Amino acid sequence: ANGVSSNYNFNYQNGTLTVLHILPTTETLLAENITSQSATINANLTNNGGGITEYGICWGSLANPDISGNHTTTAYSNDAFLANITGLNENTTYYARSYASNAAGISYGNQIEFSTTFTGISNLETETKVSMYPNPARGFVTISELGKNSIITITDISGKIVYTKVAFAKAVNIDISKFSAGNYTVSIDNNGKLKSSNLIIK
Repeated sequence: ANGVSSNYNFNYQNGTLTVLHILPTTETLLAENITSQSATINANLTNNGGGITEYGICWGSLANPDISGNHTTTAYSNDAFLANITGLNENTTYYARSYASNAAGISYGNQIEFSTTFTGISNLETETKVSMYPNPARGFVTISELGKNSIITITDISGKIVYTKVAFAKAVNIDISKFSAGNYTVSIDNNGKLKSSNLIIK
């Protein structure tokens, strides 16, 4: 005879009862306390399958992260658990899901998605657009109408700073020949006043 309980499979045959674990189940709840480099992921063990070996959280920038990548490992203490993850990249989308293992194997919970914050130049006060030409550009771009000691910053679509320089002249030619084609943001910081415009590099 065979049977199933909420935590075990069991088999009774020839006078012998064999009890087998079943896979545990978890639920990934939410991400909170999100900063540019860290986040807290909450989860819950919904069924221990007859005894937990360990559980934790997997995360990464690609969907369906598993324990072959970034993950935490925690010995079982109670059904609710969390992971404080650090070392993340700012302004980036991440995926996370819970997991648990026991004698029957390992199982994964549902996947959630969250994005880290951006702490760069977008937090400065926006004044007006940047005067630059040509746009779209290839090879070089000229930025004009600069104030004294203006800070020029160029960021790519992910928010990564790819160029920064203090300008001492009213116009600056910037070599962009080694930049990949795509969309960039050019920002000029003049004592906290920000000019910002999109630059297309061919």
